[in-house]
Amino acid sequence: MKLVRQSRLHFREGNSDKVYEVDLCEAGEGEFLVNFRYGRRGAALRDGTKTPFPESRAKAEAIFEALVAEKTQKGYKIAGESGLPAALPVAASPALACDDPRRTAILRRLKEEAGGSPKGKARWKLSRVLWRAGAWMMREAADDIATIGARLQGPMDLWCAAWALGRCGSPKHAVVLDLMTKRAADVPWVLAMIAEAKVALLPEEDDSAAGLPPTVAAVFLTGDPAAFRAVVEQELRTGQHNGLPSALMILSSRHGWVREVMHELVRLLPLGRGTMPFFRQVLKASEFRLDAELYGQCVRRFDTTNATGAMPWRLPKAAPQPAYTTGTRNYLRRRPVRLLTVAGESGEAALFIPLATGLLLAYDDQTDQPRETSTSTYDWDRTTRRSIERKIWYPRYSSCFGFIWLMRGAGGKLEPTNSKVTWRFIDGKRGDATTREEPFAHLWDQAPDAVMHLLRHARTREVQQFALRVWRANPAFVEEADASFVADLLGSWFADTVALGLEIARARWNPAAPELPLLLAMLDSSLPEARTQGIAWLRDVATIVVADSAFLASTAFLKHEDARLAVRDVLRATAIPVESRRDLVARVVSALLALDDDEAAIAGPAVDFLLLLAPAEVQALPPAHLAELAAHPLEACQLLAVQVLLKSSSPAGLPESLLLAAVSSDFPAVRRLGMELLGKLSDHELASRTEVLAACAVSKHEELRDGAAPLLGRVATRDRTSARELVLQWYPLLFREESFEGLHASVHALLTESFANELDAIPADSFRRMLESRYDYGQMLGFALLQRESGPFETEDLVAWAVHPLVAVREWAIEQLEREPDLLRREPGLVLRLLESPYDDGRERAFDFCRREIRDGDWTPESLVAVCDSNHRPARDFGRELVTRLFREEDGPVYLLRFSQHPATEIQLFATNYLERHASGSAERIAALDLYFRTVLSRIGVGRVAKQRVLAFLEKEALADESIARLVVPLLARQSGTVAIQDKAEMIRILDALRRHWPQMESPLKPRPVPVREPS
Repeated sequence: MKLVRQSRLHFREGNSDKVYEVDLCEAGEGEFLVNFRYGRRGAALRDGTKTPFPESRAKAEAIFEALVAEKTQKGYKIAGESGLPAALPVAASPALACDDPRRTAILRRLKEEAGGSPKGKARWKLSRVLWRAGAWMMREAADDIATIGARLQGPMDLWCAAWALGRCGSPKHAVVLDLMTKRAADVPWVLAMIAEAKVALLPEEDDSAAGLPPTVAAVFLTGDPAAFRAVVEQELRTGQHNGLPSALMILSSRHGWVREVMHELVRLLPLGRGTMPFFRQVLKASEFRLDAELYGQCVRRFDTTNATGAMPWRLPKAAPQPAYTTGTRNYLRRRPVRLLTVAGESGEAALFIPLATGLLLAYDDQTDQPRETSTSTYDWDRTTRRSIERKIWYPRYSSCFGFIWLMRGAGGKLEPTNSKVTWRFIDGKRGDATTREEPFAHLWDQAPDAVMHLLRHARTREVQQFALRVWRANPAFVEEADASFVADLLGSWFADTVALGLEIARARWNPAAPELPLLLAMLDSSLPEARTQGIAWLRDVATIVVADSAFLASTAFLKHEDARLAVRDVLRATAIPVESRRDLVARVVSALLALDDDEAAIAGPAVDFLLLLAPAEVQALPPAHLAELAAHPLEACQLLAVQVLLKSSSPAGLPESLLLAAVSSDFPAVRRLGMELLGKLSDHELASRTEVLAACAVSKHEELRDGAAPLLGRVATRDRTSARELVLQWYPLLFREESFEGLHASVHALLTESFANELDAIPADSFRRMLESRYDYGQMLGFALLQRESGPFETEDLVAWAVHPLVAVREWAIEQLEREPDLLRREPGLVLRLLESPYDDGRERAFDFCRREIRDGDWTPESLVAVCDSNHRPARDFGRELVTRLFREEDGPVYLLRFSQHPATEIQLFATNYLERHASGSAERIAALDLYFRTVLSRIGVGRVAKQRVLAFLEKEALADESIARLVVPLLARQSGTVAIQDKAEMIRILDALRRHWPQMESPLKPRPVPVREPS
């Protein structure tokens, strides 16, 4: 806020030495506040305000003058003043309706009660008369109220008297409040109102911690809002301290931070037994003070929070009574209508408008997500004797009773439901208001500032539409609209409000004397039509605006791209004075440094704007400013600083912190430029920063690793000792799990490229351990070291490397082996390892080697069978190929015996090829193959060809030789009982053939005669 005027007053009498300061502050364009501070001289002063909402300059000046005049009448002396009043007319307040018969009746009744001679039986209770006098702030009745209050006894009478005296009285009446305090000592809610009234009459008296529980008071004195809120919330939930809500409200009027805590509590504290007294006190105190913001938030809580307990008559007698029932909630929702109706009937806008404005501003479309709803009812049609459905529609915010009443309560389109807490559309009249439907419209006609405030700050569609209706019904309001107000309209979220701003802006615009704030608002408006109009105006006055660096700096932060591009085109075509360019750079840089983390969207375009319009001035920024930009959390600021540094002649003389700021940035683009900046240093300067570069080389950021590699290469050529130390520091990283993706690749690239000449620093024979590493890049480094070895290598090592996971290692090892084929030819076991390689390329190379180098007689049958016995299917298949190619007749029985013992189906099938040639006619060999036969015949669903060959062989041999038949019969008899039906039939057929061929031999088959049945 900007201080416009200040008046300092002091009061000294006896032991009293007090000061009072009044400030007139500019809160924004066209919005002003009147704040005050008071207290004992030399002590910490308490804060307060006379303007809950910003006012126009004229009204704020009037409030300022009235407050100063009030204090001087009380004996304060003006000690000093600063600032001058605005040369604007002060709007006269409307005359009070002194001839209102209701006011006359109230004054007469109070006069009679004060004189002790009431005439006849009163129709109104005295408490209601007192409350109405306070509600209308009838200051002329203050003496009579004080006289009556001095002799009242009942709690309600005392409460109403305190309410009325606090709103109507003066400091001299405070003594009556002291007397009332004694009479209401046991009634907390009465004492709370008396305390509020006393603060209103004697605002300077302050006992900060009075009424607070000790635990709350101790935290209050620390001034910590978060801790204070926590302890207050805990105390309120327990509900054990009756005076706490009242004390909190009094403190909130004197301490701004306590007021903020109160707002949070009203917004977030649950409604229940412990907290309900707090909400009641906030509601009543805000009504008493006309505290619009707290009042609106409190009413909104009642509107939007459902009841939390059953109705009292539904509970057992001994059960604790709920504090926030449906009945209580409905009463609190109707209360604003009653209060504001009374305030409106007073005829004074000052009593009605503040609370009404606060209530309208308490709701938010984005938070509340309102929508129209409907229910269905059915009417009986006597003519058709059928039920007809009828829709009943409810407007948005229908359950917010006071909110809707303020805007449409006097129209003919809405009506309350039976509960009197919800609004619904009258049949056939659903829709938004098109005319003014609010009660007490004449009071809104007297409050242009309030309407302007609604247009500026309302967050609901209904309130924006309402404010627009009032504005358009009062053409004279436009005289109150200054450039800042029009700018706020153009920046509104509501399209119709933006259109109003455009309408007013077009009427105000004068190219001969352009209002640059208005032009800026047009360029930054959310309405495309307004931006187009603003760009046209800018072209007309371009030669004027280039002399205003503040305006130019503001255009750097326009939100809409079309406006930004158009402004740049216009300004590029216009000569900007050197002094304006310098000021422009200073202003934009200052604004960039003031941006928050969530404003990155406008920072980038602002930097581009600077570099386009004032590149030379940007390049001349001093190192101190560059350091601030580099330290800013926004990427655009950091990029600007680094880009300037890159264009400088040499970074050698820069502070180390500035030189390295970009490298430690959170943004990849900045870090990449930071490495380019380091690259501009000489080799000598880089060598002095080896540790920094080494850290960048193994950083988790890819751009740092990529940028550090060539720089470290330069360091390595200059300082071999440091380079070898880095090699020893880095290569173990390849044997550990990566702490981030890409670390191993970067380290391997560094070692094999920039530091390739220093790899001999790694201990000898380390390559073997590296080749066995779990990580690819560790294996690749091991291979690089292996290639540097002179050899010779053991054949077993070469075979092990020939089945290595790395293709390069496998190919290199196989090439080494193929140079001396005799070494492998003599080692079938090693060749088998190659044939069983898990990698296709290695196996194919091994197959080719065997086809090319293994000749007849090189390997024994056992070696060939060992290949066929492999657990690796491709090796087994290749083994059969080898056996077939290298088969010798004398080795047939060996192959048959060995293959018959193999469990694999394809090998068992392969063994059948040798039955005829090497087992035919030999009962001994057939007996030795018994297990083989049983295995083949027992397979289910596989080995069909092998079974057929075995059965055919057995049948042929058994029919030719009885001794063989005696071996085959028990074999088939045993197998036929366990195999599938198809195989069983074939075995039974063979057994039957053998029974018939060798009748003397015992057979498991027993013929049975077929019974013949003769027809009856």
